[in-house]
Amino acid sequence: RIWWDLLKDMPSGFDGEIGWELDATSTAGFIAAVKAEEEKKINEQTIQEVHKSPSDFVSDGFHYYKDVVVDTRTGLMWARNANIAGKKMDWSDATKWVEGGVFSGRLDYAGYRDWRLPTQEELALLAERGGSRPSDWLNANGFNNVQADWYWSGTENGSYGGRGFEGVAMAFDMTSGNAYRDGKSNYDYVWPVRSATEQGKIAGESLEKNRLAKEEAVKELPAGDMSDKEKQAALELEQTTVGEMVSVPAGCFTPGGKQVCLDAFRIGKYEVTQRQWLQLMDSRSYFKSCGDDCPVENISWNMIQEFLQKLNSETGKRYRLPTEAEWHYACTSGGKSEDYCGGNNVDALAWWRKNSGRHPHSVGVKQPNGLGIYDMSGNVWEWVSDWYGDTYPTGSRNPSNASIGDRKVVRGGSWLADSEELRADYRYAIDPNVWTSDIGFRLAENTAPGQVSALPEMKKEDQKKVFSLRDKVVVDHLTGLMWTRNGKLAPEKLSFGNAKSLIEKLNKENYAGFSNWRLPNVPEFRMLYSAAKIMAGESRKPLDVFREIFIDYQVWHYWTSYVLPVGPQAGDRVVAFDLEDGTVKYFPKDELQYVLAVR
Repeated sequence: RIWWDLLKDMPSGFDGEIGWELDATSTAGFIAAVKAEEEKKINEQTIQEVHKSPSDFVSDGFHYYKDVVVDTRTGLMWARNANIAGKKMDWSDATKWVEGGVFSGRLDYAGYRDWRLPTQEELALLAERGGSRPSDWLNANGFNNVQADWYWSGTENGSYGGRGFEGVAMAFDMTSGNAYRDGKSNYDYVWPVRSATEQGKIAGESLEKNRLAKEEAVKELPAGDMSDKEKQAALELEQTTVGEMVSVPAGCFTPGGKQVCLDAFRIGKYEVTQRQWLQLMDSRSYFKSCGDDCPVENISWNMIQEFLQKLNSETGKRYRLPTEAEWHYACTSGGKSEDYCGGNNVDALAWWRKNSGRHPHSVGVKQPNGLGIYDMSGNVWEWVSDWYGDTYPTGSRNPSNASIGDRKVVRGGSWLADSEELRADYRYAIDPNVWTSDIGFRLAENTAPGQVSALPEMKKEDQKKVFSLRDKVVVDHLTGLMWTRNGKLAPEKLSFGNAKSLIEKLNKENYAGFSNWRLPNVPEFRMLYSAAKIMAGESRKPLDVFREIFIDYQVWHYWTSYVLPVGPQAGDRVVAFDLEDGTVKYFPKDELQYVLAVR
């Protein structure tokens, strides 16, 4: 009973009798769980004691105590003294000071031992309360010694693709409210944080949490044609927000020595500007004084997803980020052999470290490439849709790295970059929650039949629906994902290994005209479940929606791609998702579950 209460599972080989033999791995996992449970009880007891003591005052969602401040909006507890170390230090010393010694070892400090460096997103969520100068507002509203200077975050920003920002972490400026890359050997201030309650969440920590929170607020729009007034408003918004798009013809090229073929698509002639961003979103750019025609920057990959959702909802279109392969093909003027995007003369094509004056410039000033596209090298790095992989994404047609990872790809270099980083083949990757003053983006959309956002049989009344149904597939417009429509791709349930083999077979057979099917990950299943909740409204359940949109839908668990990475059963258990109630459960790989595929 104790084993089950702690681990919610039994060791392999357990037969329901009183005792069983345990291997060393299972025993070690159990002991670790016991220690974690004891630690949790100590923390919970201390939390209760702290919250019983009267706070100095409560204001704007903050609870102020003698040594700590609890932000009830995020569930985070901050050291009230924002300069508790009394000095600046490099990133390595800051990490050790907070997480591994001097600070954590002081058991008398507010009674906690799980302090850490905040993420960049957590510092941003705190700073946004303070408007244009966070340090002044925080000092005036109950915090102590908030410095008008940079603070270290725990968000690292390592090197990819050869040269890169080796030895760099993200720092946050409490004067301006902006984030910057800073060399780990530099000296910045330290501000410890921890989760204030057992239920405390780190707001904005992952793509999954950000997107789910937004989708919960989306309401299904009524079907049917837009009125003439609505069409005109949508057209005007599209003209001011999207700008000129360049048609890129279908073709093949050989990045990384392997052939890649792409359908035709359209891509922005210019990087998205500050003027275009402000049509739908709040001001973000650090270089606001650069002007409306300068590229928007200081935006994360996740912020762009919110922009795209608003843009597509208002216009009835399906704009997106380009894939890495599409970006590279467009950069090199349709797959030509070019050092930079448009040729070999970097100064004629790009704004970079030696000619930019250390700031971005208005789009479209330098020479375009062979397709008439500007600034694909330099000015600002550009987010693409792919997760980063060690190898370049390849495949028979329209490849992309859609498997969830830790970082998203950026391409093209910036006003701050060296010429090497502006090369057409240079790859770099960053956490999708991170933003800096030299990263922006450009739009793309599909034009070729057979691709998700260009299905030729799409009806006008479908354009503002959550799901569009085809013979073999279901398209989820909230996420841009395409799902196999048959809820029983195989006649019977399959083991995890056989499920992967079935996916391989679908790709070999070019199922529904596509060869890049895969098992869904957990966030994708959760987003599908959220979309169904939106359609179901208050009178129905998501299960009712799934029975409508899927053929032969099964009320059972479906395999995900997520293999348990830690614990006694690491590598042997896989997460399955229950679309009836939106929950997950671990199963041995040889158990039998149903299969859905996604692309």
